[in-house]
Amino acid sequence: MGVWHFSGLGNSPGALTVPLTYIYLLLKAASRGDEAAQSFFEASGEESQERKGAPEALIIFTSKEIIEEQIMSIDITDKWFGTSKGPLPSVILQYFQKLLGKLRDVSFSEFYREGWIRYVHFVAVNHMNLYDCFPKCYATMNALREKEIWINMVGGSNPINASLILSAGFVEATAKTYYVFESDTSCIHPQFDKSVDFSKPRAELLLSKLNILPFFSLDLGKLVRGLNQKFLERGEKVNIKEIDSLLSELELPRQYIKKLVSGGWVRMERDTATVGDMLERWNSMLGKIGEYPSDYSAWKKWASREGILYNLTLKGSIEKSQAI
Repeated sequence: MGVWHFSGLGNSPGALTVPLTYIYLLLKAASRGDEAAQSFFEASGEESQERKGAPEALIIFTSKEIIEEQIMSIDITDKWFGTSKGPLPSVILQYFQKLLGKLRDVSFSEFYREGWIRYVHFVAVNHMNLYDCFPKCYATMNALREKEIWINMVGGSNPINASLILSAGFVEATAKTYYVFESDTSCIHPQFDKSVDFSKPRAELLLSKLNILPFFSLDLGKLVRGLNQKFLERGEKVNIKEIDSLLSELELPRQYIKKLVSGGWVRMERDTATVGDMLERWNSMLGKIGEYPSDYSAWKKWASREGILYNLTLKGSIEKSQAI
């Protein structure tokens, strides 16, 4: 069982390749016995696994224009391998194939038996519209919630990244959320003062630049489902004691009701609550999906029927997934 990396993507491939390169370099360090790198991946995978932390799948949320190679990458800098400018999917594939070629040896190759990664999926979204991004991110996160999911916060638009974080909060699916900062955003690899030693990268340096965000889950899914259930059972108006009871069940303080009001989830009038604008919006977004996919196979069928799923082959071609 490997790690499933979720990421947005704009017109800068480095926003995806740079953070993931840190992961691959740390894996290399771990395979060479570096204790700090091994500790980084210690909670990854299943207990029986000897080799933990290897990316198994990459799911990229971006615009249809980028996926279908209608938009070329901006001018890029690659001092490591000389990758040239081109369609973003092609740039990403070329770069990682060259990177894995540098890292591959007997111990590191145990991570990879089927190429550099098993699945690369692109999901087409309207990258400027939260109400389009969120249902698609949520459906994907919900279907893959049993996987080990890491989220890259560098690539993608604000609506995409917000949708990924909100989706993770709804389904409690994320193991890590990560990002890095680099001064030259055109560079598609990490920027070090000295040349990197691909045979034995320094975990200490890598970990000093790779930032892991603490993920605090409120389990928004239970809260929203609970509120909807109350209004379904009681009608348009719900007594405040019912809201208090729900908060108690979720082990939230009674004072949290003020956040529900200020956030627009409910409206309060004396001792009764009615549906707020925010709850109506979330229900509207979630209602767009219909029946949510429950696992990876169902998700692929759903996304294919929606016409939003594309696959990147190891030969570098983009193939639109056909509805079954």
